[in-house]
Amino acid sequence: MKGGSYRILVLILTLQALCFGENQDCLDLFRRAADISDIRNSAVAPFELKARLQVFGDQPNDADYRLTWLSADHWREEIRSGNKVFIRIGDGDLVWLNQDRDAIADVQRRFRALVIPLTLQIRTDAKVGKIQEKEWNGSQVQCVQVTAGMLGVEQFCFDPASGVLLGYEWNNHKTEYSGFQNTSGKMFPRTVRGFEEGKLQSEITVQELATGLNGMIFTPGKDFESRTGCEFPHMFQVTYAPDPEYPARLRTSRMQQVQIEALVNETGTVMNMKITKSAGELDQYALKALQQWRFKPATCGTTPVSYELHTEVNFPAR
Repeated sequence: MKGGSYRILVLILTLQALCFGENQDCLDLFRRAADISDIRNSAVAPFELKARLQVFGDQPNDADYRLTWLSADHWREEIRSGNKVFIRIGDGDLVWLNQDRDAIADVQRRFRALVIPLTLQIRTDAKVGKIQEKEWNGSQVQCVQVTAGMLGVEQFCFDPASGVLLGYEWNNHKTEYSGFQNTSGKMFPRTVRGFEEGKLQSEITVQELATGLNGMIFTPGKDFESRTGCEFPHMFQVTYAPDPEYPARLRTSRMQQVQIEALVNETGTVMNMKITKSAGELDQYALKALQQWRFKPATCGTTPVSYELHTEVNFPAR
């Protein structure tokens, strides 16, 4: 099994292990939200999605997104930001990529918020809390907290009437979904907003979501390289994550944080680490700790594949 059906099955099996016999209702929330937003489904596909991203703050940026999706084995994703163009092409068990990926990695990560079943993926080592009734932007919603090892506490909030995912929170990050559009029985958000420490940092606007495409052939260019994989591998699992060294002379009265992008390869080893948010001298200790982390690798079906890691290493207040 591949594509959306595979992702949702993995999500359901994972949640059954976490919720069954203890908090069965949480399974229904996650399963319903994943299913109702999954446009990568035989009842909807093929489709074409076009969206626009605006990034605010100290490093403003704009980008355009286009996904042509025929099936789990045949799709084409294109991201344009300035003079950079990143393209991925799905061709069976291979994914073809051009050479501009590193230049717009942050933009690609932000567009992943459009894939709600992927956002709802929960690691098998996570602990899922009970459903809580809360207020979200003036409306009553149902929220579930998930505690997942090094990721800390995540919160998912759902609309009790429609079942859609309205928001996701993790540390100082918050993602909000709104303006849902009915497409072949699936509910898809027209707007996705990202916040950090309460400030709006990004906004994705869906410009077009069209179905009923004719057959197409996607041909990679000469500058493309191929990798074994699929559109969205099932997430890796942490097996060993030691805390970083924290010298007394660098401790402060507030929490300090280093954000890192890296690659978890097919053997579960961390590679290609890159600081995306610095904490000065603490960067070296964060990198040293992350280098020691070990993972059960991501998979496409049963095949181990490399997977991008975006993580935070926190240094608590003294």
